[in-house]
Amino acid sequence: MFNLQTIVGLLVTAGIIWRGLTRIDLSQTIPAFAIVGVEYVIAGGALVVVIAILLPNNPSVPIRFVFC
Repeated sequence: MFNLQTIVGLLVTAGIIWRGLTRIDLSQTIPAFAIVGVEYVIAGGALVVVIAILLPNNPSVPIRFVFC
């Protein structure tokens, strides 16, 4: 089911996430999230959904270039 490349990729991803989360100072993070405008988060999410809907099924341009 999983090949070696998938397992290594998952382990590297988990390690990066763990390292990032252990360096977060919650005393500064929670107030920062408190001042985030919810309307911007919703608008950004809506834009991602609209772009995903408007993309063709078989694009001639790779997806990775669309969001760069």
